[in-house]
Amino acid sequence: MSYPTNNPYQSPPGFQKPGFGQFQQPQSFTKLIAPGIALIVVGSIDILHGIFGVITNLVTGSRPADVPAQFQGNAELVEFMMKYGPTINIAVNLLWIVLSAIVLAGGIMMVRRQSRGLAMAAAIIATIPCTGFMDCCLIEVGFGIWSLVILFQADVQRMFR
Repeated sequence: MSYPTNNPYQSPPGFQKPGFGQFQQPQSFTKLIAPGIALIVVGSIDILHGIFGVITNLVTGSRPADVPAQFQGNAELVEFMMKYGPTINIAVNLLWIVLSAIVLAGGIMMVRRQSRGLAMAAAIIATIPCTGFMDCCLIEVGFGIWSLVILFQADVQRMFR
């Protein structure tokens, strides 16, 4: 093999440099991006909705108009709802924010291929109804199931560090 030695750093003849767009990510990596982003989006929306719920309950508290009409005749229940309603609502919203933060973090880890355990936890939480605002339309449940299907594939399991 003889080629000019005027530049010792040049590529040997016949060597082709990869052109723009020739490098491709492994197929299993691209499988993780869409469900990971979906978890990030629904987690973010749920966090914002939970924060809005906490602020609303702190500002408005509980008023007699908030008690449903069928409970107006029950004085003890109305008193309980007036006294503890905002506290219970705030506690539920804070739990909602924590669960949504796990979904958000799991989606980020899924896209980064770092913590399969956290990504699995996020997908499982997303599949549980009533753990987020997006569950009312079963959007989050669908994204959670999609994420679980992808995370259980053997080629995807090998991608995580």
